[in-house]
Amino acid sequence: MGRLYWIAAAVLAAIAAHSAFILAAPALSFSRDVTALSSATGPNRFFILDAAQQAKLFPAYPATSVIGLCAFDVSDGIVTLTATMPDGYWTLNVYSRRGNVIYAVNDSQAGTNTFTLELSLEPGILDMLLQATQKERPDIDIGWTVESPDSTGLAVLLYPVSEPGARAAAIRRMESSACSARAAS
Repeated sequence: MGRLYWIAAAVLAAIAAHSAFILAAPALSFSRDVTALSSATGPNRFFILDAAQQAKLFPAYPATSVIGLCAFDVSDGIVTLTATMPDGYWTLNVYSRRGNVIYAVNDSQAGTNTFTLELSLEPGILDMLLQATQKERPDIDIGWTVESPDSTGLAVLLYPVSEPGARAAAIRRMESSACSARAAS
């Protein structure tokens, strides 16, 4: 009977370890990829992925797609993403450091191909209580705002291109997008 107990305990421990790995591995991998992108280009910079990087990071997306990234770091202040997208279907997804989607919008929801997104760190409990007593300031509202639970993350602009010949024009249009940091006010 004692031997059966230890076999069952070992099986349950193996299942728990396997489940923990399956749940934690994608978040750790995404966090590592965000860190690598930030160190290669620097944080708070907009860039278009080349075909090799795109195939490695986003293998499920069609190879002809154009993907622009902003690996943001809001630990020192607000990050502003100003995007200019080509006509047609596009998506914007903002991911936390762990790979959780914290914001998503597409062309029909946005109603425009040129927009500004302001990224900041999610306030703590004390900050939320202090902000609740202040009035909104529409004079400083620049567009959409997203509060990230993590200080770092990734904003991904995806424009699927149906014909490979149209990829260069889409890249030229998206290259006018920018991602930059500014001090918090």
